[in-house]
Amino acid sequence: MAGEVWIIPRQGLEKMLIKNGQFCVEFLRWMGLMSRRMQSKFRDLLLNGKIGALYSTLIRMSNTYGKPHPNKILIDLSLTNRDLAQFLGLTRESVNRMLSDLKKQDVVDLLPHGHILIKNLAFLKEAIFCDDCPPDICQM
Repeated sequence: MAGEVWIIPRQGLEKMLIKNGQFCVEFLRWMGLMSRRMQSKFRDLLLNGKIGALYSTLIRMSNTYGKPHPNKILIDLSLTNRDLAQFLGLTRESVNRMLSDLKKQDVVDLLPHGHILIKNLAFLKEAIFCDDCPPDICQM
């Protein structure tokens, strides 16, 4: 699959926004959505530390890549613990320990090929005082 990347100079973008009101509204809506996503990620990281970073990411992954599974959610994304650690800015050992704790508490199952089965999403949400943001905000 090939794609193209275009760069729009700031002045060109400003001209497009001035000329096309509908495009301006959609662009501002998109910018607001991206801002809310970043604010909620920062909130989870700052208020809940390493555990909050992991739990928040698992919740976001369930919203972005999750597939319904009987009373569970399968995160249909192949990730190693190292990948997840790098994404979170943590050590692999920390992520291993936290995921093992979640497995012992029957909150998640670690499946072959790096898939994660979330068995108790409510536990993750309660632990970080999740605001139950709409799925368009709470995504990767």
